[in-house]
Amino acid sequence: MPGAMAGFFDSYDRRRAMRRATFELWLLNLLAAVWQGQAYFEHAPEGLGLGVHVFLELALLTQLAALSLPIAGLGVLLAQLRVGSRSAALLTAVPWTAFQLLILTDVRVYNLFRYHLNGWVWTVVTTEGVEDSIQFDAWFWVRIGALLAGVFAFQFGYQRWRVRALDGHAARGHWVRPAYVFGAALLPALLIEKSLYAHADLVRDREIPSLARLVPFYPRFTVKRVAQNWFGYDLAERERVDVAGEGLLLRYPLERPRISADGPRWNVMILTVESLRADMLAPDTMPNTWAFSREGRRFLDHSSGGSTSRYGTFSLVYGLHGSYFAPVYAENASPTLVDALLELGYDFRIFGTASMSFPEMRSTAWVRVEEHVADKLKQGPGESRDAELVRRMQAWLGERAARSDDAPFFCFAFLDAPHSRYNVVESRAPFVPYAKDLDYLELSEAEADANAQLVFNRYKNSVYDVDHSLGLILESLRASGELERTLVFITGDHGEEFREHGFWGHTSNYTRTQVLVPMVVRGPNVVSGDEQRPTAHVDVAPTVLEALGADPAQRAAWTVGESLFAPLETRHRILAGWDTVAAWSDDAVLVLPLDPYKGSAEVYDFDWRPVADPEAALRAAAPVLRELSEACRRFLR
Repeated sequence: MPGAMAGFFDSYDRRRAMRRATFELWLLNLLAAVWQGQAYFEHAPEGLGLGVHVFLELALLTQLAALSLPIAGLGVLLAQLRVGSRSAALLTAVPWTAFQLLILTDVRVYNLFRYHLNGWVWTVVTTEGVEDSIQFDAWFWVRIGALLAGVFAFQFGYQRWRVRALDGHAARGHWVRPAYVFGAALLPALLIEKSLYAHADLVRDREIPSLARLVPFYPRFTVKRVAQNWFGYDLAERERVDVAGEGLLLRYPLERPRISADGPRWNVMILTVESLRADMLAPDTMPNTWAFSREGRRFLDHSSGGSTSRYGTFSLVYGLHGSYFAPVYAENASPTLVDALLELGYDFRIFGTASMSFPEMRSTAWVRVEEHVADKLKQGPGESRDAELVRRMQAWLGERAARSDDAPFFCFAFLDAPHSRYNVVESRAPFVPYAKDLDYLELSEAEADANAQLVFNRYKNSVYDVDHSLGLILESLRASGELERTLVFITGDHGEEFREHGFWGHTSNYTRTQVLVPMVVRGPNVVSGDEQRPTAHVDVAPTVLEALGADPAQRAAWTVGESLFAPLETRHRILAGWDTVAAWSDDAVLVLPLDPYKGSAEVYDFDWRPVADPEAALRAAAPVLRELSEACRRFLR
């Protein structure tokens, strides 16, 4: 009996030691995460009041505590189940390492793009073909592996050491349990930060709700309905904006476009370049495309459908705003443009250097013509990323010419050299000095500004390379005899930024740098010259079908676009991102969450600085918001 009691107490001491070691490890990981998270606040404006600073620090602490609590709970559960201390240390070291990696990655992503890990990251992990768009070299993965090994070794070693140190010794001492003290401190911290947010939201003080986006996965807390219904609080009316509707069911198109039976049947070729910003269309960076553009029409104020490939290509082919992507993707709805051309007997050819599963064009734009898609093309040593695409297009055009094929064609090509690491061919690199490689870990550091010009020159060299590919394609089209009966569109899927507004790359804002792209159109009946009026990617689909004889009076029944050849004098262009939709008003960028429960409207100037009085800006932009709401709901039911 005494031996059994001793065994019981030994087991009890071991469990107490494991629980206390678990708590200490939780506290260390939480403090490390809060320390890492201070980097988020470097993006807050200067001159914030004390209350805002208190809110941010408490919100970061409580949010990270909530995110890490399940791992601490796992450690306690393992102790209660009498799992061996070594096994328990191993089982908890893995999620703790993953937690620290999650925070580190989120900090880096936010430093570069100003958004936290979101659905895009899940897409990166799960979508076939994303490796063609997101590229990291071996040295990057070596350093990540070494970092993870070090963090794992600390987590495992600390837990093992503390259990041995506490077992049968400190665990029996009388001490105020730190878990209770820390838990008691977290509760008032949570109440304070939620109260600060709810009050700011109630009185429409934009500072705290706007800055809450700095805290990863922050759950917003509002009491407006309670204040209004229970306490008679008078909330001033604000323009209501509904961009997604209550359901996601499509009603697209409202009518099929009627195309004249005796209309012309021009070929259509759309050449889209990854990350091609508007100012790259110049004689020094794109000499071949520049020369070709002088035979056609240049659109000098042309916007993509957003700052990502998904929404840029989506709006280009569908003639819809990116807010429609989710229901289109859910229903695998084919574009009206593709459906109409199939009915007219067009031959389809789709070429993509990278995979067309990311962005998800195989299951959206090309869902009815997937057998005609050639993508995921291999890159030869020392070649452009687009060299194989050029060879395949040349072979196809040559085959058509050899058999005197008169059937009209629709060809879409997605060239990829200026993406991600910016592919450079050494023999075509006139812009020097340029960064010989890109290190994404270093790009998010403070010294990034010093490297901006070197990276920009690397990007310009990749654009020079893709222009070489475009020149070969256009020359093959001319040699095949098809050029004079082909409507050719040359454009980009979105722009690219090099710290002009404090960001790298794209996906992070709706500035002109990340959204404006070149647009060159050449073909039958196209008047050459420069177009200064505002145009957008949603205009391409109606322009194509109306050039073939579609009735312009029907346009609003299947697209939100206009004709590129009859642009409006003024226009509010609508853009989409991963979880927001935006509208360019005359003097500001209005940004709204696609999910109204994930924040409220924000207003920026065109240099991506929050405006001084967002409430006044929103009131002044009420007509723009109504226009946005109508356009984003027209084809939903």
